[in-house]
Amino acid sequence: MKIGFCLHGDWIITRPDLVEYVQQVGYDGVEIWTQSFDNFGFEAVKEAVDALRCELIAVNPYFDFTTSAASMEKSLCDAGKYISYAASLRAQNVRAYLSPFGTFNGVNSRIEDATDDEWDRAVNGAQKVCDLALERGMTVLLEPNEISGQLYDTSETCLRFLNRVRRKNLKVNLQVPLCKEDPLYSAHMLAPYVTHLHAHNLSKPAFSVENIVMLDDDSGVIDFEAYLKLLIGHGFNGCISIEHAFPPDSERIAKHQYEYLNTLLASLHVRNAD
Repeated sequence: MKIGFCLHGDWIITRPDLVEYVQQVGYDGVEIWTQSFDNFGFEAVKEAVDALRCELIAVNPYFDFTTSAASMEKSLCDAGKYISYAASLRAQNVRAYLSPFGTFNGVNSRIEDATDDEWDRAVNGAQKVCDLALERGMTVLLEPNEISGQLYDTSETCLRFLNRVRRKNLKVNLQVPLCKEDPLYSAHMLAPYVTHLHAHNLSKPAFSVENIVMLDDDSGVIDFEAYLKLLIGHGFNGCISIEHAFPPDSERIAKHQYEYLNTLLASLHVRNAD
């Protein structure tokens, strides 16, 4: 099992000290976001990735298949570009949001109000992204969580989406909590599809940056050890990426989260502690 670290935005370029630190701490790999390509170009990102001593686990783009036929066409072009970039950088995973962030969790736009056309475009777009990725031997990761406003932000809608897309290389990057769900329920329902985790804990049930705490924090509402045990019991053996390292405490957070996870995984006999 791997421990990963999320380098948000263009951090792979703009925060070289943090990149070096997470490698020194012992992380197996990092994830990068497409702002790095957009702001600095592919060659600069390739130079930074080539210098890594750890794995590039995932490239994380955003698409918009639901708004219109025009947005779908543009997103397919973007998908081809970012999948090509990811393949060139030897990443095995592409994370995919399929609608603009927050589309289906606003006051006037919720998942249950999504139209058939929106569902059809999202499903068709996901199928095409998966087919492009499969040509490169890559996995596409849905990321259900309570804040992104996608069509799959509950276990029920995520399963509905997976069953409609029907692509073997479409998997789940689970980031609990999902909308109004206990994390253990989400893990139980989605476990057969989960190959990746974005990991953090929260001091209150509602997600916000201010509420994020360490995985082992006593104030946390997520029993991360029980959550992970449940997933492992269903066969999970993928990557756990820490998505909690905001400035100015990034290095301290990265070290604490890695040490906790490394020790926990060793106690569960799925990783040798350093």
